[in-house]
Amino acid sequence: MISQANLKKALDLRSYKKEGKQMKIGYIKTWKELEGWGFIEDEEGFDYFFHQSRLRKGQQIKVGEKVKFDVEEGQKGPEARNVTKF
Repeated sequence: MISQANLKKALDLRSYKKEGKQMKIGYIKTWKELEGWGFIEDEEGFDYFFHQSRLRKGQQIKVGEKVKFDVEEGQKGPEARNVTKF
């Protein structure tokens, strides 16, 4: 079930891309290295799913690290891409 906050965030993605906003900044909240996925919490408290294929090549991450990322609309809501250590 999608929360109201995630629904609003998903709807705001169109304006995010149109306005040409800079990359978001957040922290690795969850990282399941063996499974290859995790969540990033941005500075506003929203969570974004990401898959290891969305990490910049050669990047090694761990929980609590500061990262920057772009946002795109995924199958189940907003997802992080171009995840890079900050």
